[in-house]
Amino acid sequence: MDDALFSAVLASARRILPDAGDGERAAWVSSALALWREPGVAEDPVVDDATFVSWLLERRDPTADLLLAIIGSLGLGPASDRAAAVVAAVPAPAPGRAWRLTDGDTEMLAIELVHAADDREVLLVDVDGNGVLIGIEFVTEADGLLEVAADEGSVAPIDPTAAAAGAAAAIDRRAEAPGVPDDAELANMVLLRARLGLLGADSVEPRWLADAPSPLVDPDADAVAVQTLRAAVPDVLAGAVPPGAPAMVEPVAELIRWSDSVGRPVQELEALASLEWADWLGAVIGSVRAGAGEVLSGEILVDHVNRCPEVTSVIPEKERSWFAWAFAVAMETWREVGVIDDELRLTEAGRWVLPQALLCAWTSTPG
Repeated sequence: MDDALFSAVLASARRILPDAGDGERAAWVSSALALWREPGVAEDPVVDDATFVSWLLERRDPTADLLLAIIGSLGLGPASDRAAAVVAAVPAPAPGRAWRLTDGDTEMLAIELVHAADDREVLLVDVDGNGVLIGIEFVTEADGLLEVAADEGSVAPIDPTAAAAGAAAAIDRRAEAPGVPDDAELANMVLLRARLGLLGADSVEPRWLADAPSPLVDPDADAVAVQTLRAAVPDVLAGAVPPGAPAMVEPVAELIRWSDSVGRPVQELEALASLEWADWLGAVIGSVRAGAGEVLSGEILVDHVNRCPEVTSVIPEKERSWFAWAFAVAMETWREVGVIDDELRLTEAGRWVLPQALLCAWTSTPG
């Protein structure tokens, strides 16, 4: 994980956490920690938890302290004197009530926890007929849900410890064949496992599987893109071939059109898949026109897209950070193969390679 992602989490926390209740804060932090628990993002998210805590410890910021406290209350992050000191700011909630709601072969375990000032959280754990977890929801009260379920005669109060044990067993069974999580399951898993731990029920953290995204293939759009590129930078396409440049073309083209053999985290593939032909055109045409020696970054490439006269669409401000990160993912490969140097400056070879790589991706043959 990088500083940009951690900074984005901290900035969001400043906006969201002040007006949230204790349970809502814990749920929000759980969803933030899920950013590196998404399928294919990190081999060991616990390592990223520790990195995030270390990063927060370097900040002297009340919101950073609050995040440290909540993360510590969830039982995550490395031990440190400062982290331990701020954890006391978020006392653990007390166990409340629990219910079993049944519907045919499936059941829902509702587990309530009570914070200070009677602030409550309820975790709803859906379990299938084989005892496998199939969903997690977070709500701040269960009364409405219980009233509806009671009308159907399917609600039974149970001991919170028994509910926790059942939920933990369902998580463990889910972890045996983890599959792809839905958004709510991913966001609430950290919170649920922490709360079950308070009730004496340990569980295994599932290692999710992922469906790798595929790049969009549109022959008509490809044809338009190729025509636009050839008209925009004809001198570079017809120019002399720098030494070693042809070997760089294919790995750069694979950022646009890849096969299943490309070994990348799923989140990076999702970022690359979100870059449309107009984004690649704007980024590459702008870089080529800037010339060799120009410093590039994700932000600069977004500017190239938005300022490119051949591209009529623009990247909205609210999506700017995502697209800047997507381009930064591509730039890692650019740096590795020599399109940019270690100071992120476009090389002479890279200036020739970038438009050739677009042609390779869109026509299967550069030049």
